[in-house]
Amino acid sequence: MSVTNRATISSTITVSAARQRSGSTSHTDSTKLNYGFPEKHGAASGNSDPVPPQEEGVVNPYLAQWSTKAHKRFMSEVYLKNHCVSEVIWHLADANPKSLIRERSFSGAQQVVRQLDSVGGFAAFPHVVGMCCVLSSLSNIDPKSGSFFCAGELFFRYHEPKFVDNPEYPAGDSFAVDKVKSAKDLFDVVISPNNIGGDLEKVPVKVSNQEFDTWPKGLACLTIKFKGTFAQGFDLRYFPFDVHYLTIMWKLNLVEDSERWGTLCIPDYQYDENEQARASFGWKYGIKALMLPDWNLYEARITFGNAHFLKPEAEPMGHITFWQLRIQREYGFWMYNVVGLSGVIASMSFLVFGMDSENLADRLGVLLTLLLTLVAFKFVIADALPSVPYMTTLDKYLSAGLFMVFITSIAITIGHAYIFEDNGDEHENSTKLDDVDRRYILPVCAALWISFNLYFFSRIYMMRSFVRRTHGKPLPIVYEGKRCDFPVL
Repeated sequence: MSVTNRATISSTITVSAARQRSGSTSHTDSTKLNYGFPEKHGAASGNSDPVPPQEEGVVNPYLAQWSTKAHKRFMSEVYLKNHCVSEVIWHLADANPKSLIRERSFSGAQQVVRQLDSVGGFAAFPHVVGMCCVLSSLSNIDPKSGSFFCAGELFFRYHEPKFVDNPEYPAGDSFAVDKVKSAKDLFDVVISPNNIGGDLEKVPVKVSNQEFDTWPKGLACLTIKFKGTFAQGFDLRYFPFDVHYLTIMWKLNLVEDSERWGTLCIPDYQYDENEQARASFGWKYGIKALMLPDWNLYEARITFGNAHFLKPEAEPMGHITFWQLRIQREYGFWMYNVVGLSGVIASMSFLVFGMDSENLADRLGVLLTLLLTLVAFKFVIADALPSVPYMTTLDKYLSAGLFMVFITSIAITIGHAYIFEDNGDEHENSTKLDDVDRRYILPVCAALWISFNLYFFSRIYMMRSFVRRTHGKPLPIVYEGKRCDFPVL
């Protein structure tokens, strides 16, 4: 958002008589979208309803904060120390060297909250809201269509002045969102740019006043339930050892005529082991205990900044938060049932060196049988493999097994032809062929196959170490209720 294209910040937003006469609608007009983001400042996303203009002379309490010293302190001591600056929106890892990527774990948002508390908390900055996203359901992870389905809740905390010592809004009570204008305005501007097909369902649940005694007076908490399908690119080159990043983008679609214009958003962390309602698994890691047998889940990650991830200026801006869940495929099944079985079949090609070296036809018959077995095995599991235009790690291993059987067949055929080409004594030729097999063909083929497998499994170990080092340990599986297990084998 360019400073030159904005009006000077003022605590009072008015609609000019000239605009009313001309019938222009300023920034609520629809504009061309770029991946769900407005190309021009203030353009509303197609997922949000148009916001009516401010009435003349009405003071916007959020915009008024931008001219205060408290706001400058918040920007310098909290926001600028934690936000993300990048010219690349969808792929932050590809950002240029001047970009500043500040990604933190879900629990790491606690540091942002502590920094906010150190300068006065939400009460000192009424235009600041803290957002917390907790996932309760995850399914339909589809690499082919590039999408996944999830459901969960959004929690927005902010200071509501009319909640302070007001008998109409008692502390500890909850109210309908429609009865609290600040909450209703916040609900209206929440969208998700990477939601597919506009099927995002948002349901305003409640807005509470000082939900716990440990919270300060006037602290409101807006709860929104959501569910929908979200777009996500999947890279399956390393299947079945692949790691994916399921990202939900949450945007406050703020435009100049919005009732919430001037609001700033930061990540929030509400886990509290002393409060039973905030001490659960989901509040700690950002995702409730999900039973996904095919995947290992890691703690959610958060990146936030203004709507274009540009360097903030001294003016209001839209806000976007990347809520990212990292998942790794559970590859035990593929190791035991595919890699292990195909490796054993390919290794059986060395059994031909125990057969009579003169019987080339019998030896080639065994190798051809193994080759056809591997081909048939690959066709059997084809439906379970991802259909992609490139070779995955599993494809490479299966192809290596086929190549090993093929190389063994070529080697013993060439050896047989070389030894028997002079038509010498048959017994002597047979002895020579056995010697060639033991000294050259078997050691070379075995060395190739063993070296490849050592390299393959060492890469798996290195991959596991890298994931553990960068992602930490997978989230523990929490079982609700008593389990009754009886191991059969």
